[in-house]
Amino acid sequence: MNIRAGSVFLFVGMIVYSSSGLASWSLSMLVCFVAWYWHHYHTNYGKLPLVISNNSTRLSKFLNNHVPTSKRPYMPVYWFAESRAQTIIRYFLPSRSNLKWEREILKEHDGGFFGVDWCCNNGSERFPDPITRPTVIIIPGLTSTTESGYVQSIARCLASQGFRIAVLIYRGLEDMELKTPRTYCATYTADLERLVEVFNERYPEAKLYAIGASLGSLILGRYMSERGDNIVIDAGMLFCCPFHPSTCMDELELWSNKFILNAQVTQGVKETYRRHSHVFGSVIDHEKVEKSFFLREFDSHFTAPIFGYKDTEEYYNDSSLDADKLNAIARPLLCVGSNDDPFSPERGLPKEEIAQTENVALVMTYGGGHVSHLEGWNPLSKSYFEKVMMEYFDAMVQGKY
Repeated sequence: MNIRAGSVFLFVGMIVYSSSGLASWSLSMLVCFVAWYWHHYHTNYGKLPLVISNNSTRLSKFLNNHVPTSKRPYMPVYWFAESRAQTIIRYFLPSRSNLKWEREILKEHDGGFFGVDWCCNNGSERFPDPITRPTVIIIPGLTSTTESGYVQSIARCLASQGFRIAVLIYRGLEDMELKTPRTYCATYTADLERLVEVFNERYPEAKLYAIGASLGSLILGRYMSERGDNIVIDAGMLFCCPFHPSTCMDELELWSNKFILNAQVTQGVKETYRRHSHVFGSVIDHEKVEKSFFLREFDSHFTAPIFGYKDTEEYYNDSSLDADKLNAIARPLLCVGSNDDPFSPERGLPKEEIAQTENVALVMTYGGGHVSHLEGWNPLSKSYFEKVMMEYFDAMVQGKY
């Protein structure tokens, strides 16, 4: 807070205190705080998002014409706009729905198994024919599943539009047995590819879209890059993508994030490891994995050796969605993130690279946290991301692209 603003708030407090002998110091402080917070909020938030794309492209014109939410100010939840608060509260928010899910276990070519939760949405009035009903695959974050609040909320919005939904459940999560010493990581796209194959075999006439969130966005972005023009997915979205994992890890290791976020997420992935530790044998050093307190340590002792990387630097470099990978994407891909994401800071967003691509665009809001983007007074209402998502896929399925 600058000196001028502080002087104003102090002056307001003095007026309140001196205007009545009954005014208490606590009331003065409350007024000062409200005045400070109002100033802080309108200085940092409530701005038009930064929309980055190659202005001459079809995607840029599509967004301008059919995604109006991207052209209005984003107003983070008024009473907890701070990024870490948004991120944590989003995690704990209840988001149950009456959607009916069916778990399917798919076998991969290496003998491993992963899950798919299907919401067939057979009651869809908009798309009553299951053969042609458009489908959205959701690839979640590091330890997320269909039970995660933001996944439930996204799925509920998509179901209301008539889509069929498939959520990819990573190997070893929830109650799934791990059959091989391989789990999942940012560069492993085989399970997503297998899911897309299964979908295409069953519904060759249906449109297919995909959303990747956090870790899932790296997997989806890499998959779309690898497949190029030879891809079944018609359009995608990346939600809070950590484009440059090494930069993101640096951010997570700041004191403001290290214990409240980094350590907690690390404990989550270690719980999955412990359930299946017997499967990994001598592939990893179990003692070092157990002693890992932060994500970089866990990746060094678990993720990197499991997937054949010599160290985390090699793994993070390979995970990055750099200019070459972004330029190789041949289907429309809209990325939505925030400037205060504690898992994916603004300095790690490839703004210049995206501006040179044909098929990738970025909407960066001021505020929003990580996989959150809660808005307005009610955190249980549709988030900013969900509004953008609904407009984007609705226009896509109508053939406006």
